[in-house]
Amino acid sequence: LSGWTIPLNSSPMPPQTQTLPLLFHPNAKGSQIVMDLAQRSVKRQASFCNAITFSNRPIALYEQVRLK
Repeated sequence: LSGWTIPLNSSPMPPQTQTLPLLFHPNAKGSQIVMDLAQRSVKRQASFCNAITFSNRPIALYEQVRLK
């Protein structure tokens, strides 16, 4: 299985710019995606087909995001 995790405090942006924590979107995901309850980690089940996922908010210009 291959997966990604969004670390807490993944962006050095000021709090007024970063209004919501960066998480995965709970509903905008493919059928092959398994997400943890905190919406911070996703894994692909069996194939790359239908294994797309999105964040819960737009990523700001120059915002640093790490995918493991």
